[in-house]
Amino acid sequence: MKKMGPSFAITCVVFIATLFLISCGNENGPVPQIEPVISEFFPYSGLISCPVVISGNNFVPATDVSNPLLRYSTVKFNGTITIPTGDYVNLGNNGEQIINTNVPIGATSGKITITTSSGITGSSTNDFRITVPVYEPNVTVETAFGAAFGITPRGVAIDANGNLYVSDFADHKILKLTKDGPVTLLTTTIENNAGFGIAVDANDNVYAAVGHTIQKIKPDGTITQFGPDFIFVNGLAIDANDNVYVSGDGIRKITQNGAVSILADGAWFSKPFGPQGIAVDAIGNVYVADTGNHKISKITPEGFVITVAGSTAGYWDGVGVAAQFYEPFGIAINATDDIYVGDSKNHVIRKISPDGNVTTVAGTTNGDSNGPGWSARFNIIYGLAVNATGTIYIADSYNFKIRKIEIK
Repeated sequence: MKKMGPSFAITCVVFIATLFLISCGNENGPVPQIEPVISEFFPYSGLISCPVVISGNNFVPATDVSNPLLRYSTVKFNGTITIPTGDYVNLGNNGEQIINTNVPIGATSGKITITTSSGITGSSTNDFRITVPVYEPNVTVETAFGAAFGITPRGVAIDANGNLYVSDFADHKILKLTKDGPVTLLTTTIENNAGFGIAVDANDNVYAAVGHTIQKIKPDGTITQFGPDFIFVNGLAIDANDNVYVSGDGIRKITQNGAVSILADGAWFSKPFGPQGIAVDAIGNVYVADTGNHKISKITPEGFVITVAGSTAGYWDGVGVAAQFYEPFGIAINATDDIYVGDSKNHVIRKISPDGNVTTVAGTTNGDSNGPGWSARFNIIYGLAVNATGTIYIADSYNFKIRKIEIK
């Protein structure tokens, strides 16, 4: 009988040992070799360095999520790695696994992939789109009122004389900022929320969201409640006839004699955000930032609701529903019906022209800098206002500033 050679015997031993390891794995049973599944990523497009939340399953074994040394996987955007040491995995509210990461420098549009520590890779079904903004030309960003004023602006309005009116979110106040610098306290709020909506009419009467009410502040300082109590008061706008429009639980119109009518029911808008920023054009069309649906809507005087621009969460310049916003908040309209949008989570100002084309006016990624539009940085944009000459004022909330944009 022919004997086995040494090399063949060693091969057999290795093969048997390998089978044993695969079948036994460890004392708790086999080590699962399961492909990670990306169920969703959010937003769907964005700039280099923008934050992205990825959710799914099997990014790491369930037993490793609580272990800081084991709970990481490698994320790539179309082949470009995010963090060489791996992105940490956390558990979401519904038990799904979540990775918070950022689009890496050098990434291009394509699939997101996750590779586990055991070398198994899963891919997203859809592509993440890398944004290349279309910037408006001849734009300059400056600071109108800086952090030295000690404000956390949320809403902003401007009168015919260039005075600014600001809702101060942190200190629960409504303030007037004059061109020469003095700050005047108009009123304090009755709740721990200065509200967002603020508007001023042609006679310099200021309308401000205070709690669940609208307060009318006359130039002589007299304050009265305008209209009834509401469930929510978010944005405010005034038309040429001094009718006041309110976003909150839907969109409502209040005449100067106090009559309230519903333009659009709250069911049209996202929950829990509801409609936020609101503006009205010369013929009575109302434009609304539908924040949670990442859209800008138009409501005609007859009550028809139309999507002007936006679709899913992201950042994409384009026409109509091809464009993407990420929680648009403030909104304003100029004399030629260009709509300006504070795209809050993208930290940019966008413009919607009357033909529905969406472009970027100013901003890049989160930060604090002035300069040409393509180099400026903001940190969470809330309210917007436009004066008669087209200068845009911005409540740059987390930079504690009012910024202004000049378009030459």
